[in-house]
Amino acid sequence: MKRAIKLAAPLLAALILSACGGDAKEPPQSYVLGENSLPSLNALVALEDGVEFEQTAGEEGGTAYRYTQLSDAGKVVAEYTQALETDYDCIIAADSDSSSAPDYSADSGQVLAAQELEDSDQVFLLTIQWEENACTITASLAEQDVLPQQEEQSMTLAQAVELIRRTPLSVLG
Repeated sequence: MKRAIKLAAPLLAALILSACGGDAKEPPQSYVLGENSLPSLNALVALEDGVEFEQTAGEEGGTAYRYTQLSDAGKVVAEYTQALETDYDCIIAADSDSSSAPDYSADSGQVLAAQELEDSDQVFLLTIQWEENACTITASLAEQDVLPQQEEQSMTLAQAVELIRRTPLSVLG
């Protein structure tokens, strides 16, 4: 019995220290803000050994999650945003002014991942910035207009008629 207590003592001490504010430097499994959450980078992307993590207070009251010692931060961000878009219905944008696709091959960049909130004009927004070997993700709530607006793709009646006229009958059926 005494041996079991001696073996469990370091684990118990670590638990007590972490509960008292000791910093375990372990990344979270999700980014949470109020009732909203999205899976974290390390939950959706397999990170290589040696990646370091730091959590700090971000701008405008959010929390910033910084991952360093990444071998290719752009590739990691591309994989993460793809999973957010595919599995969590997030809207991915290069930045608030552009509707073009993000360039993950660049040495540095920024991408926004937004999840629309039910019954609200706000979005749960992850601002993801990367440089050569580091990535910082900041969670916040923002108005939907922070995202670039999609231009409506429509055609006039005359354009529709012309398109039908040019289309072979075999295609139209």
